[in-house]
Amino acid sequence: QAKGFTEAALFYHQGESLFAQRQFQQAYESFSKALQLKQDPEAQTFTRLRQAEAAVGSNNFDAAVISYKTLIQLSPANQRFQVGLAMAYIGKKDFAAAMSILNPAIAQRPTAAAHYARALAYFSTGDRAASKQDLDLAIRAEPNNPVYRQLEQMMNQPGADARTKASSKP
Repeated sequence: QAKGFTEAALFYHQGESLFAQRQFQQAYESFSKALQLKQDPEAQTFTRLRQAEAAVGSNNFDAAVISYKTLIQLSPANQRFQVGLAMAYIGKKDFAAAMSILNPAIAQRPTAAAHYARALAYFSTGDRAASKQDLDLAIRAEPNNPVYRQLEQMMNQPGADARTKASSKP
């Protein structure tokens, strides 16, 4: 960038580096810059996905909702985009909106990610039994997923309730 390079790929790769360092807000800004520049449609879609994921990571849930909705317009059946949108809604504490996405997605094609997202929504609303059922399905499908195991540990803590835990983020 200091040498005058301003191509979308530069900002995309900068965003990836920042994302890997868990600097999600800066990654979001880099991905946003990349989206303002010319890219082929496939690269633009993937950059928007990474922008949405960085927005969730930085708790910028409104921006994540906008990005995921744009992605869903391009590919309405893409469950990764649907689950991402649901996670953004969970972050906004709009659990009804998240469930309105997750329930049909799981009915159509149950995946570990969708079950995890629904488990997180249930946990966040205090429905531990439903949360455990979905989390068990997610863990059965991907037993080594550390994110799923983290929610399992939270659920197993005495008196665990996501509504009272500041640390329970999607």
